[in-house]
Amino acid sequence: MKNKIKKILLLLSIFALAGCAEDFKKYDFKKINGSKKTTVRLEALQGQKAVHAINIRIIGSIDGKGHIAWGATQKNKDISGKVDLNWSNEWYEPNCEIEYTPITAKSGELKIYYKFEDI
Repeated sequence: MKNKIKKILLLLSIFALAGCAEDFKKYDFKKINGSKKTTVRLEALQGQKAVHAINIRIIGSIDGKGHIAWGATQKNKDISGKVDLNWSNEWYEPNCEIEYTPITAKSGELKIYYKFEDI
């Protein structure tokens, strides 16, 4: 009986990991050097039509303070140290610019994971 439960749990774990990996493949990412002012242009995948939303996740760390602004309405966020930002919203353009400005940061790295949702 214990072996049967172990096998079932193993199979469930494999399916769960496969599902997470598949979802992760739908996201692209860009890297930002934490010491340099940078503008990154995110673009929908070729063939995506009728974009209606965007999901952005920024993770990483910087050794001081920095500032991130994105989108036509310039969403803003001051960041420092360990960074883990999530933003999802309606979005009707096939691209989005993110601007990072170091304030006191001299080093670090940020990764921007993003996904444009379409119909």
